[in-house]
Amino acid sequence: MLAAELTTGDWHGWYDLVTAIASWQCLTGGEFEITLNNKYYPLLQELSYIRPLRMLSPAKFVGGASSNPLTQNSCPTGWNDATSGKIAGTGGRADIVCAGITGIVNAGTGRWKYVETTNDANGDVATVKFARNTAHWDASAEVEEVTLVAYATAALVKAALTDGTLDAVVGAGVLDPADVEAFRVGGTHSVSITAPLQNRIVVMNTAKAPTDDINTRKMMIHAVNKAAIIDKELAGIDAPVDSLFPKRCWHDAYRNG
Repeated sequence: MLAAELTTGDWHGWYDLVTAIASWQCLTGGEFEITLNNKYYPLLQELSYIRPLRMLSPAKFVGGASSNPLTQNSCPTGWNDATSGKIAGTGGRADIVCAGITGIVNAGTGRWKYVETTNDANGDVATVKFARNTAHWDASAEVEEVTLVAYATAALVKAALTDGTLDAVVGAGVLDPADVEAFRVGGTHSVSITAPLQNRIVVMNTAKAPTDDINTRKMMIHAVNKAAIIDKELAGIDAPVDSLFPKRCWHDAYRNG
């Protein structure tokens, strides 16, 4: 992940942690020490991101614990250029060959541990199965197994929920908003919606007329009938907003300093 070419804006450089790390080392007792090249306040937050960071046994790197970050990088093989078979270095950086990984260790560190993956006729992932991790400090899950299922369309997800072959849907954009509202109103399924985590926004190019004028931009913003768009496109689920970030986000940012 910290190989020089991958720290550029085209790859992992979309967040600054990878450029803020000066060095790292494994200490005794299972401690992992990171040295920064400057003070960087969101260090712990960015370490918690689901990408590009992952935890993987050294045995599952191509080349094992001594794998070469340039010629045996764990980045997906699909990142390699189709012609050269590598990521070409820029600005004096070395080329990188993405070798992928050799597998997944299924011991698990959370409530669930990986069991198996099945593929469809096209070779795409169809299901991923997890089992309850009895070694976890809180092994109080009410079920023994969880299977994640891939569907090609939202319509297929809706059909599976309706006929009972799918137990639950989690996350935004899995179902069409109209279907979410139909399930909520119909009373056949339990629907829960969290507080807003982000707002939908429209970005305007302000470099040229007429949007280079602040009053014009204000007029355009106030002229948009947000409620009508929400009713038509989002089945009335969301609410009009008047800020870049949701109020909950501002509240948490203030509370956490």
